[in-house]
Amino acid sequence: MEFKKLENLDGLEKMEPLGITVHYLGSHDVASAVNHLRTNNLAYHVIIDRAGVAWQMANFERRVNHAGVASWRGKSPNRSHIAVAVSSWGQLKFEDKKLKTWAGTLYAPESAIYRAGNLGLAKTWWDGITEPQELALMDCLKHLIHSHKIDSENVCGHDECALPHGRKSDPGGVLPFKMSELRAILKAQVSTT
Repeated sequence: MEFKKLENLDGLEKMEPLGITVHYLGSHDVASAVNHLRTNNLAYHVIIDRAGVAWQMANFERRVNHAGVASWRGKSPNRSHIAVAVSSWGQLKFEDKKLKTWAGTLYAPESAIYRAGNLGLAKTWWDGITEPQELALMDCLKHLIHSHKIDSENVCGHDECALPHGRKSDPGGVLPFKMSELRAILKAQVSTT
């Protein structure tokens, strides 16, 4: 897997990557999102843009703030997970008979996907990932699991680990599968030995 380097953020103290948390970016504009993240002392280790290019924002062995108050299998994802985000607006709003992003900009209805989110979230409108993003995400996750000997059960969505539960909706319906399905696929396809 090839990662294109952004101006690298070393991250905070060293960590041993024990898991991966999947997010959506909340934007299609990677450059402005990266600027916003850095301004707020936040980061993702990898951002996958709409064309399927995987941009590395931080060293995989350095922790970054990406999940807020969260816990997965008894550990803080901020202290033990590699953060991977896909470029997407995420959950869309239906307002005044129009679809809009969280930022209030109009969203083309023909591009929206109507499906349930992760964790039993009712069907709603989402800015789904592109096919190149899906392929890149799978390659990225498999590479990271293999390279860092991560148990596929330690791959979670931000919506699964955020506390209190229900605080976050990402990746939700942005992905074409539930996180439990993704873990099963990864377990079947990747050996960490």
